[in-house]
Amino acid sequence: MVVKGYDATSAFERVAALKNEDLPTLGFPVIPISIIISHQLKTHNLYYNILLRYKKLGIKKARRILLLVLYIVGAGPGSPDFVTPAARRAVKKSDLIVGSGRVLELFEGGGERIVFSGENVREKLEEAVKRAAMGETVSIVSTGDPGFSGVLKPVNEIIRKFNINVDVQVIPGVSSIQLCAARLLLPWNQANILTLHGRKNTEILRIINNGKPTILLPSKNPSETASFLIDNGVDPQRKVAVCERLSYPDERVMKMKLEDVKNSKFSYMCVMVIY
Repeated sequence: MVVKGYDATSAFERVAALKNEDLPTLGFPVIPISIIISHQLKTHNLYYNILLRYKKLGIKKARRILLLVLYIVGAGPGSPDFVTPAARRAVKKSDLIVGSGRVLELFEGGGERIVFSGENVREKLEEAVKRAAMGETVSIVSTGDPGFSGVLKPVNEIIRKFNINVDVQVIPGVSSIQLCAARLLLPWNQANILTLHGRKNTEILRIINNGKPTILLPSKNPSETASFLIDNGVDPQRKVAVCERLSYPDERVMKMKLEDVKNSKFSYMCVMVIY
């Protein structure tokens, strides 16, 4: 059986092979019967055939058959110490795990793995979402928290684009923003929080003078951001903190002036705080 270019046979056979007496003990999430019998699912051969196969079991059991779960997993800032038990459980029970090479190294177990890079992120995310819709349990793993400059936004866009019906469950993670605030003893609900990933540096100019410290993820590196700020009239003597490679053994937390940041070198894994 092929649906939208994907072989759904294995997913269907896995469900079809279940014995009737096994169904009540599987712990599957209950899906409203209105969804199961909707036009959208009837036109999806995989869902419809599974429903027809088991309709003799009655509504309650039929509602437990479909298991279409996509986990969006936050892996934390980089150290295994910050990976939550919930994240590990989700990955371990997944048929497919997708993420960057650095983040996938934090997890053991699970099924097939797909490593993406900056050039093919969108392509691999689309594959992961579609395979979840075909009946596989999928984890897409994101550094930090997936809801902040992570994979949650593009995954939501893909789901809307292809009108995919899948249960998305987000497993939050510790973000580098949180860890930076903790290292600096800074209540982060009292700060501006901004990511410049994929954005123009000009966005920071709107908020850095509102009386609050600004925690930001630089677009490339802190020295470039510092240079931009100085060129746009920000005081070179302004106090700044740079947190580099947070949670790793070679982590550095540096308090300095903006002009010193401009003239220094940093790795790409940094968080800046402008006071």
